[in-house]
Amino acid sequence: MEGQDPRADAMLMVGYALWQLQVLEEGLATFLVLRHYATLGMGQEAAQPLVDKAEARTMGSLLRELVTKGSVDPDLGDRLAGLLAERNWLVHRSRRESRELLQDEARVSQLLLGSTGWRTRPWRSQSGWLRKWRPTC
Repeated sequence: MEGQDPRADAMLMVGYALWQLQVLEEGLATFLVLRHYATLGMGQEAAQPLVDKAEARTMGSLLRELVTKGSVDPDLGDRLAGLLAERNWLVHRSRRESRELLQDEARVSQLLLGSTGWRTRPWRSQSGWLRKWRPTC
């Protein structure tokens, strides 16, 4: 239940963010294949191994190749590089670096109510959207 344990709300936010980042990574992989490796008329069956190979790569390597090949506007490349840095922190260091904060329920509540405005956004769990949402896989 929302409000019972703000740490659970924080973990819900992290999980949602990770799923959204995976959607972005899949999109980057597909874009790379369509832009640079697929050929006109090759069909999905022939293209799927290329997509699978690209999806196995890290987000950083996908971005580097897209930027190197000029497939993204430099400003967008900079924004994506910043997002990559935040993604890497979330995936690799957030738990370790936030462990002390997560032990203090009041501090977690302040974080959730703070400048992020999370509790006022329409996708928050209080609205019921995340509680009703179920993964399809």
